[in-house]
Amino acid sequence: MLHRITQALSRQRPDPRQLAEQDACAYGAQLLAEAREELNRADSKAQVLLGIVGIGLGSLDNRARNVSNGHGFSR
Repeated sequence: MLHRITQALSRQRPDPRQLAEQDACAYGAQLLAEAREELNRADSKAQVLLGIVGIGLGSLDNRARNVSNGHGFSR
C-alpha cells in the first residue's frame, strides 16, 4: 500500500503550460470543424439562391423578348 502511494506521488505531474496548449489545440480543431460545416451550409444556400435568381432573370428576359416581338400579353 505504501509503495502505491509513493509511486503515485512520484509520478510527474503534467505541465500546466502543456495542458493549456493541448486544450487550445483541441479547441482549435473543434472550431475548424464547425467552420467547415458552416461554410458547406452557406455554400449550399448560395447555390440555391443563385439558381433562383438565374431562373427569375431568365423568365424576365424571355418575357421582355416576347413583348418586344409583339407576342406579349396586354393587361
